[in-house]
Amino acid sequence: MIDAVNDYYLHDNANKNGAFVTSQRSDAMIHEAHAAMADFLGATSPHEIVFGPNLTTLTFNITPWLTLQEMGIGVKWVEVNRDDCTLNMSSLEAAINERTRVVAVGYASNAVGTIHDVKSIVDMAHAAGALAFIDAVQYAPHGPIDVSELDCDLLVCSAYKFYGPHIGALYGKTDLLERLRAYNVRPAGNLLPHKFELGTQNHEGIAGLLGALNSCNLHLGIFTS
Repeated sequence: MIDAVNDYYLHDNANKNGAFVTSQRSDAMIHEAHAAMADFLGATSPHEIVFGPNLTTLTFNITPWLTLQEMGIGVKWVEVNRDDCTLNMSSLEAAINERTRVVAVGYASNAVGTIHDVKSIVDMAHAAGALAFIDAVQYAPHGPIDVSELDCDLLVCSAYKFYGPHIGALYGKTDLLERLRAYNVRPAGNLLPHKFELGTQNHEGIAGLLGALNSCNLHLGIFTS
């Protein structure tokens, strides 16, 4: 990862979409990083991967739920089984109904290491017509992820958890990302994934992420069928 960052600074450090060689090499590296992250997560296309400076920037953490509550929109919190620190699936099932729009869950707990049955939760969300959002920050360093098999609509993780730089990555189904409105400046356009990657990106960080994935042989698609 360090070598990849160093090499980018020495040989390719340039903004994207230029006619000059270093810009073209930067474009190629950024595309390869999107493809590598898609392989890592089992996504069907590099266009389903969005990079950001960190997960808080990409998702605003818990703030969206608090903001929605202030707007009068109902937010339900699921209970935890205190004896084994697992999600109470009965509490979750009771919280989901035909008015549910989004179900958000962590793949694993950063406090106690509990791994949740996210596939069942995704199925419950979809049965109610809701979107399924998975926070995989704590799980990504420890187990394989296949978003196609999970059928989740959105999933996020942080590269520094698996020896990468401080950069966040978001997976989203193509049709969903195309429908979602991006609040961006006009030059950004509306093509995926760039409509969500605002301004000049952290190219050296993206190069470092690619280096981390390559060094772990995760770029080879070993988690895809």
